[in-house]
Amino acid sequence: MGTGHDYVVLVGIDGSEASQRALEWAVSRAAEQGGLVRAITVWRSDLPDAGLRCDGDPRQGPKQQAVAALTRVVNAVSCPVPVAGEVVEGRPAEVLQTASRDADLLVLGSHGQTRLLRPVLGQVAAQCVQNAHCPVVLVPVNGPATTARRPQSGLVSRSS
Repeated sequence: MGTGHDYVVLVGIDGSEASQRALEWAVSRAAEQGGLVRAITVWRSDLPDAGLRCDGDPRQGPKQQAVAALTRVVNAVSCPVPVAGEVVEGRPAEVLQTASRDADLLVLGSHGQTRLLRPVLGQVAAQCVQNAHCPVVLVPVNGPATTARRPQSGLVSRSS
């Protein structure tokens, strides 16, 4: 659960359209609950593009690419609630799982829709669904993201 008396919605941002949709959903849910959003972008120095799904400037280092990806996604979304952005080095699933200890909800974007769960979720989302310390909502890239609703078809949630 979130710390203090604010409802905290944690959202993973990787620079993709799916993560932007997840942020839109997270902002809507936080507004509905009178809470705030904590947006985390995780980068890795051992991957050529910092592990992000975005068009980063190859002249930038991996951390700067992560900051740029987070900034671009947050700036693209109307945010009527506080959004705290954070850039962390590490393995995305591990960082998000640890951060979920202080959240009421973890929101991630899915990267497609097929009958196979892992390709839809991706490795990070699959690990978070299994190991997060709070419920997880997966927002489909082509589904509605502007209203916070109970998870429906296309969304997966899990309580710990």
